[in-house]
Amino acid sequence: MHTPSSPPLPDPRTVTPPDAVLRCQAALLARGPLAEAASALATELAEVLSCRRVTVSLLAGDEVAVAGSSQAGEIDPRRETA
Repeated sequence: MHTPSSPPLPDPRTVTPPDAVLRCQAALLARGPLAEAASALATELAEVLSCRRVTVSLLAGDEVAVAGSSQAGEIDPRRETA
């Protein structure tokens, strides 16, 4: 997240792969709880990849759980997801 004391973020259209990795890593590590960290990572990935929505999920056996999303709000379980 951009704060007045931090330098301006680069234009996502000109971000190089190493910059993108560092931005995603910084977003992930700057947050404490898993849900906040996963949402921050999803938001950065959406910006870097020019996606409308990115969702970070965890896989444990046959179970998949959404950890965070680039957009606020709940996912409707009645809808099919990829």
